[in-house]
Amino acid sequence: MLRRCAEPWDVIFVDPPFRDADLAAVLDAVAVADALAGEGLIYVEAPRRAVLDLGAWRVVREGHAGDTRFGLLATP
Repeated sequence: MLRRCAEPWDVIFVDPPFRDADLAAVLDAVAVADALAGEGLIYVEAPRRAVLDLGAWRVVREGHAGDTRFGLLATP
């Protein structure tokens, strides 16, 4: 998925296709790769009624539009 990053990103976008996404695996890969800057955020989208496994990630902001829910996550 991700390789170790030379420099971390301030924002990482995780969005569709929903049915193929394993959000928990993506979040784990971001953590292992040190891909997110210390105060960086991850923007995620998912089906509105989906149950998300966010692990220890902290929800900074969330909302919905139509059948889609979205949010900003920060490191725990």
